[in-house]
Amino acid sequence: MPKQNRSRKQAARKRKAATGMSLSAAANGTGHKHPGPDLNRLSTLPHAAGRPVNTRLATALVGACRAGCQPCQASMITKLVANRPTVAVLAAAAFDNPLTRLAGGPGMFASEPTRAWWTTARAAGSDEQENAQAALDLLERMTTSDATAVLDDALDHWAAGVDHVEGEGNGAPGLQIVTPDDLGLDDDGEPANAFYGVMLGQITLPGQPPLPMLTLYPESPAAGLADLRERTGWNAWDGSRLPMVDTSWRLRLNIPTRSLEELVLVDDEGFDDEVLWRAAEQVSLPDSWWDLIDRTEHVLVAGPGSPEDGSLEARAVAVVARARFM
Repeated sequence: MPKQNRSRKQAARKRKAATGMSLSAAANGTGHKHPGPDLNRLSTLPHAAGRPVNTRLATALVGACRAGCQPCQASMITKLVANRPTVAVLAAAAFDNPLTRLAGGPGMFASEPTRAWWTTARAAGSDEQENAQAALDLLERMTTSDATAVLDDALDHWAAGVDHVEGEGNGAPGLQIVTPDDLGLDDDGEPANAFYGVMLGQITLPGQPPLPMLTLYPESPAAGLADLRERTGWNAWDGSRLPMVDTSWRLRLNIPTRSLEELVLVDDEGFDDEVLWRAAEQVSLPDSWWDLIDRTEHVLVAGPGSPEDGSLEARAVAVVARARFM
């Protein structure tokens, strides 16, 4: 066989292994390609117990689910279910989070294998790594049918996170916390960078416990929907369901003063990668809002909104961020 043909065949096999498509489709470039979210952070979750996670295949499968492509789903689910660490992190991101714990589990519509997996993930012990290892062990002992049920439930969750959704936001009115003093004026006397103010609120969706909410509103001409999309990568949000939890986004709060400090994106090593908002002064939070975020340890952040009442634009973006008490 000529060397060029061997290289082409090897490349096709690699594409088949990574995406789950057939060998002929991989070789001919005829396989469907569905855009999916960036799932690279899944590999940092403890639920894989240090085992390799196929984020490329997971991304392709989630993309196929969001596109409703049944042939691609059928092909990739069979391959992915054999990779139990990848199933574990997909399920963990969907179900093993504080919001699900507050709700008491993954819900009545989840399969029995999913409820068993979730219970194990929460009940193995006080150590997070111990819980994650026990949940992975249970997944690996499951039959293919039961593991597929766990994956199917997780994919139902992921498929709901459509990236482009139109509709009215459900912003809640609240309290203005800060107006930045130093706007970094450019030569024309206008703010050169994007700055935001924040307003407090809370949201309660059907079947979900109350969650504290922050609405970001523009404080400079450069701020707004385009800036938030570029800097955050948050999904579009129409207020009908909670957006994805992304613990790389942190809302830092000062315990002694009971005040907000900043909203930041941290990298894999814990260093600040993006500072989206920072308080210019300390303002104590209302007791009810502080008590709520103290219980949930997470906050819904959405924008852009109005500085008058917190109401969101029709095409808002949002994320559920983690609260860090300093």
